[in-house]
Amino acid sequence: MSWKDNLLDASFRGVVFDCLQTEDEAERDTASHAYPYMDGEDVEDLGRKARQLRLTAVFFGADYDSRLQTFLQMLDEPGHGELIHPVFGSMARMQLLRHAVRHTAEDVDYCTVELTLKEATPSQPFFVRQLPAQQAQGLALQADMARQAGIAVFDQALSQLKQWQANLAPLQALGAVMTGTLAAVRSQLHGLVAETISLLDSPRAFAAELVGLLDGLVDLRGFDTETIASDWNSLARQLDRIVLLPAQLAHPSNASDAASPIDNVPSAGEENAIAAPTLPPREQDVAQLTALVQAVAASTLASTASDLLADQAEQPTLTPPQLETMANDVRRLLQVSMDSHHKAYPLEQARPVIEALKDTALAVQEAARAVIALAPPLIQRRVEQDGNLHLQAFAWYGDYRRAAELARLNPALRNPNHLQAGDLLNAYAH
Repeated sequence: MSWKDNLLDASFRGVVFDCLQTEDEAERDTASHAYPYMDGEDVEDLGRKARQLRLTAVFFGADYDSRLQTFLQMLDEPGHGELIHPVFGSMARMQLLRHAVRHTAEDVDYCTVELTLKEATPSQPFFVRQLPAQQAQGLALQADMARQAGIAVFDQALSQLKQWQANLAPLQALGAVMTGTLAAVRSQLHGLVAETISLLDSPRAFAAELVGLLDGLVDLRGFDTETIASDWNSLARQLDRIVLLPAQLAHPSNASDAASPIDNVPSAGEENAIAAPTLPPREQDVAQLTALVQAVAASTLASTASDLLADQAEQPTLTPPQLETMANDVRRLLQVSMDSHHKAYPLEQARPVIEALKDTALAVQEAARAVIALAPPLIQRRVEQDGNLHLQAFAWYGDYRRAAELARLNPALRNPNHLQAGDLLNAYAH
């Protein structure tokens, strides 16, 4: 083959130009190892360096100046671009290093542009890509770290409080609030708190008991395909009410006229009643207990979202707005927990918890975004003719089995078997 058969029009970033000459250069990187009392060196080949290319573009004719200006504007754009080499063809990632424009008096309406380009080969780090399911599972680890940070700061605060014997009455009042909180949550599982340890002596045991109870509330819900959205909304609202428990139990008179934060609490017998404290606990202690309950509730909701998002990455059943609602619910509860820790603790104590909660909020946002990005763009499509969802699925996608997908994306659709021309349906772009 000769130039007349395979020579290409040179171009860079889509701008075509005449090419006068090219000079391609490649160099290998080596390492030389010399040894004493031995002639010569051991040369180790470390691979080829980036290719460099020197190319001369030429512009001539009555309109050469306008074409030259367009070419120079393109050269000022940052980043690498595709070069069409007149001999070797496409070079996808070429970085411009320098260019020089040359005019001479002897050549009228004529100039040359010397280009120096270098091959831009991106690095290939190991395991750079994280699958959506892996991002969702990583969310659970972030949530557990935030939970442990909240428990640690509460344990430290309670240990400092127990050092002062004069605080015995507030301690007893705080213990009653902690016991009442567990009793109210346990009532949702149709059981009662078994008093086997002192919660004041082991605040981590209180946190572990609370985590187990909240996990039990999660286990009560099946999160089946048909009920996953309603189960999620029910759990989120229930956790919103649970975080109000310490403040209500600390001041029962202020909450007597308000609705109980836990609905449908079964009445306990006389022997199981929680005795009210003779003196109210300190506001700071209640605020710290509330912050702990909020951190545990937020981490529980985030862990639940992690499991659901991992399932959605494998078999999507929720719409993008429903996934956004899930992420927003978790982030809202995490924000409430951050605000509570900021108010309840000094900055140096609250910061580790707040940073862990921030990382969890970012993780749930990224996990939800990755799962949403798995599906094609969600748009509104107009029905062209009367029919049903099966006909529309076949007309749009060539697959009638995607009718169930259309039904899931349009929960407000009353009659899927009676569609009229002109109706707008939520549907994936492809």
